[in-house]
Amino acid sequence: MLLEPTLYEITYLLKTVPEEEGELSAERIKKQIEDRKGIILEELRAHKIRLSYPIKKQTEAFHGAFKFMMKTEELEALKESLAKEQNILRYILAHAKLREARRHAFGTKTKEPRGASADVATIDKKLDELLGK
Repeated sequence: MLLEPTLYEITYLLKTVPEEEGELSAERIKKQIEDRKGIILEELRAHKIRLSYPIKKQTEAFHGAFKFMMKTEELEALKESLAKEQNILRYILAHAKLREARRHAFGTKTKEPRGASADVATIDKKLDELLGK
């Protein structure tokens, strides 16, 4: 039985090592996903942030995120390889919904329908018109 790929999102915090090394760590995370036949859909490039509280004696970190599709059976191997990564302070890996992930982690807003909202009677009338009733 073939399992369909599932949509996941990983958000991570990297140590504030020299910026080039931080970018390399983000690329290693990306490569680990791709090595396990994951498909990267969106990426939030790592940027420096100030932490609300120290994590492993760090007060600043590089924050980034990926939204990707991967088969569920490959997920455990990804978690194991991420646990071995030295520059990762923390990460969270979760199921994602396309619209929620885009709005939350990637800072882009989903488009809202334009125009005034219609009432139920107008919608029913339009449906009857379209369905030929």
